[in-house]
Amino acid sequence: MISNLFRAHPDVLSLSEFYALVSDGQSRAEVYESGDMDGLGFWEVISKPASYIEFLLRNQRSRPAEILYRYEAPTSRFVLATGVPPILLTCLPHLDVDAEGLLDELKAEITAAPRVQLADHYRQLFGILARRYRKKMWVERSGASLNSAPKLLALFPDARFIHIVRDGRDVAVSLQRNRSYRIAYAFGVVAQHLGVDPLVSADRSNLGKVPEQYRCFLPEAFDQDALEQLTVPWKHLGKSWSNQIATGCHFLGQVPPERVRVVRYEDFLAAPCEQAGLLAAFLGPQYVQPDWIESCADLIKQPASQWRGLPPDERADLNAACAAGFEALAACGIAYPRCPPKQKNRVSHKKR
Repeated sequence: MISNLFRAHPDVLSLSEFYALVSDGQSRAEVYESGDMDGLGFWEVISKPASYIEFLLRNQRSRPAEILYRYEAPTSRFVLATGVPPILLTCLPHLDVDAEGLLDELKAEITAAPRVQLADHYRQLFGILARRYRKKMWVERSGASLNSAPKLLALFPDARFIHIVRDGRDVAVSLQRNRSYRIAYAFGVVAQHLGVDPLVSADRSNLGKVPEQYRCFLPEAFDQDALEQLTVPWKHLGKSWSNQIATGCHFLGQVPPERVRVVRYEDFLAAPCEQAGLLAAFLGPQYVQPDWIESCADLIKQPASQWRGLPPDERADLNAACAAGFEALAACGIAYPRCPPKQKNRVSHKKR
C-alpha cells in the first residue's frame, strides 16, 4: 500500500521491497555491513540471485502478487532455474515497464563507480533512479523490515522512519493463509533441528532430529502437497509478530521522535486522504500536494478484519500470543481493542 501511494506522488521515488529481496530475507550480511568496495563489487551485492528467496518462489503454485517480474514468462530474460537479480524481482518493475532495460542501464553506470563506502553506493544508486524519474526524495519500503531498522540507520544516520502497524491478530490470520510464510515456517523448523542452513550445506548428520512430519520440507525433496496440509500454530504467529513489534518499537524509541512516524493501517482504511496528508507532511511541507492526497483514496483497498471470525478458543489464544506486541504499541501511543482472556472452566459444588 505504502509503495503504491508513494509511486503515485509526483516528487517521491518509491523503492519497493529493495532491501528485503536484495538481502535475501535479511540473511546476507554484506548488504548492510560491507566496508568500501568498487562498483563491480556493489553490483554483485544487489544483483546476485538470492537463494532463499528463490527457494520460496520455486515452491509457489503461482507467482506471488508482490513479485512483479514475470520470471515464468517465455519472453523474460531471467528465470528461477538460472537465477534472477533480486533488484529485478520487485523494485525495478515497480518503477518501469521495461525493467530489464533499466537493469542494463544501471549496470553500466554502477559498475563504473570507484571504490567508496557501501552507503555511498546506495546513495548513488538511489540518486540515479531519482534523477531518471525526476523525483526529489526516495522512500524505501520492505515488508517485515523492523528487524533491519538498526542496520538501515547505520547506513543512513539521518534517515526518517515510517512504521505502519496492523492489528497483530489480523496479521496472523493473513500469514497463516500465506504460502510463502508457511514455506518459511516449515523450512525454519527443518533448519533449526538440522543445525545448518540446508540450502547452503549438504550436512544431514542431524536428520534424525528433524520431526518426521517435517522431513518432507527438506529442499531436496520439498513436498508442495504436504505444505497445503500444514497449519502454522496461532501461538507461533502471534509471538512472531509480537517479538518483531517489541524489538522494532524499542529501537525506534531511541531515534529522535521528529524522525519517526507510527501509524495504524486501520486508520488508513478509515481516513485515507487524512493519513496520506499526514505522511506527506512528515516528508516535508513541499510534499503536501492536494491532488495526490485526493487520489490516495482510490489506491487503498478495504480488507475486512478476519480474526473476529475465529472460534472463541482460537481467538483467545491468538489474543494472548499478541499481548506483548500490543503492550509495545501502547507504549508508542498506538492502541488496539483487546478481547478478554480465555476463562478456565469452573466446576461448582453444592454444599450439602
